[in-house]
Amino acid sequence: MRRRTRAGLLVRALLVTGACAAACREATVTRQEIEEAEASWRRHGVSSYDITVTLSGPFERRVQVAVRDGAVLEATVTEHGLVRPLNEAQARPYTVEGLFRTLTEELRRGGRRFVRVWFDQRYDFPAHSELGPRRDGTDETVLVFRVVDFEALAASEARSAP
Repeated sequence: MRRRTRAGLLVRALLVTGACAAACREATVTRQEIEEAEASWRRHGVSSYDITVTLSGPFERRVQVAVRDGAVLEATVTEHGLVRPLNEAQARPYTVEGLFRTLTEELRRGGRRFVRVWFDQRYDFPAHSELGPRRDGTDETVLVFRVVDFEALAASEARSAP
């Protein structure tokens, strides 16, 4: 993955979050809306990209994933100030495809009080997702996934990266 300065990452995170607040489409999502957004994502043909996702809930984590030609090239997670590498199976849920899969599974199970999604205006991936508390009352936690950085790569960039 490309190295970015901490200040640069903060600025990009604020821009993505602010841009999402202004330009992302909000939905209390249905399966059909997820399927339509995923089909739109696929039509864009983005197979190589860098993505950074934060997860908030009972724990905080930041996951950076480099995807090339649809496969995870490398990934790291930052938890409790420690950075460690992830293997492909561990990183897959934090790819765009993995975010769609997580939402689809949560809706299929039907165990959450709500599943909300704000889709990216340009590429239609889930830019911000909120998984509400469990309906059975066993967990009152709201899980929040945020894409704080996303860069689609052209074919020439994908071959020469990271």
